[in-house]
Amino acid sequence: MTRSAADAGAMLGVIAGTDPKAPTAGLHPVPDYLAKVGKGAKGLRVGVDLAWNETDDEPKEAVAAAIEALRSTGAEIREVIFPDSSQILADWSRSGRRRRLRRLGGDALRRGCSDR
Repeated sequence: MTRSAADAGAMLGVIAGTDPKAPTAGLHPVPDYLAKVGKGAKGLRVGVDLAWNETDDEPKEAVAAAIEALRSTGAEIREVIFPDSSQILADWSRSGRRRRLRRLGGDALRRGCSDR
């Protein structure tokens, strides 16, 4: 998507934040993602769940290279285990649907109709 961390930070700063039409959008102010660009990774803690990297060789190698690049510039790499995402995604979907229905108002929440 981008060619540098600065490009990624600039792009994320534009697309992040609240959006009344997106039920999963964040509700908090968007931080300045570019504030620390160029200051290195020293002191940064990065959690990596390698089970999420079970893929073809090329992406695996790219992730391994990224981990090593972060480590060599001072980041602390910690192996973590993410929870199973299936329940999280199901809850997220239900929550987003309820928000859409509330936005429709009236008896939409009771009826459970779609917002098309």
